[in-house]
Amino acid sequence: MKCIAIFGLYLLLCLSSFSQQKEHERNKKDDDKGSSYRADDEKIKNHEQIIWAGTGINLNEKSKDVKNVPDAIMNSFRQFFPNQQIDDVRKYHGLYAITFSNEVYTTTFIYKADGTFVEARTVATDSIIPQLVKEKIKGSMPDYSTSEVVMIEKANKEKFYRVHLKKNKENKFAVYNEHGQEVQYDY
Repeated sequence: MKCIAIFGLYLLLCLSSFSQQKEHERNKKDDDKGSSYRADDEKIKNHEQIIWAGTGINLNEKSKDVKNVPDAIMNSFRQFFPNQQIDDVRKYHGLYAITFSNEVYTTTFIYKADGTFVEARTVATDSIIPQLVKEKIKGSMPDYSTSEVVMIEKANKEKFYRVHLKKNKENKFAVYNEHGQEVQYDY
């Protein structure tokens, strides 16, 4: 009888230890998932700060998270990206900004409420800038270095390059079209 009681107690202790170990592993997975989520969240925040930098748009005051995206926008987005996971949806000045990413890049698509695609904005390196544009930047602002580049692609496939230029503590933002002409661009 003693032997059965000791065996039962041993079994109970083993099950309890096993259950605690599983709970610890589950909590560790949740923590890992949370830190990964936070890293992704930081990546998206950084992307948004870069694409809106120099535009005068304050992300805290002029944008808001969107819970209910109009069907027309989602249908337009899903037409081209049927299985793409969406990282963030915000509303800026009546336009909807859908941000998504993969291992290589993060892009924000801008839509009107009726689902009309306005433009796509992707943070890039200066390697994406056409040589003609690079030459124009060097010629007009030789003392400045290129910091961040945002490629803007309009619905008609026309591309613009918003370049963040730095010289000492001075910052400038300039937008160039594909032909190397500096243009005024209204975000």
